[in-house]
Amino acid sequence: MQTLLIDHQRLMELRDQVRWLTLVASVLIVTYNSVGAAIAGLSDLKSTLTTHISVLTKNVSHEYVLVCRKFLPPPHGGSSDPLACNRR
Repeated sequence: MQTLLIDHQRLMELRDQVRWLTLVASVLIVTYNSVGAAIAGLSDLKSTLTTHISVLTKNVSHEYVLVCRKFLPPPHGGSSDPLACNRR
């Protein structure tokens, strides 16, 4: 238990990085699948989209919690904790 408390900040940073990478990958997959061959030759598109996603998602943690509270059912046990969706 003590190890988890010590590593809490690092684990939260890793969680945030995984969420961000998941978002970027999702946007890239949807973009490439939707547009297809028209953007196949654009070598800088991936980095441009990644940059734009970074700017758009810079401070979204608060909005994420609000969306979780509105659309996701409470986790096991029916907790009304606003950050509970972050612990799934």
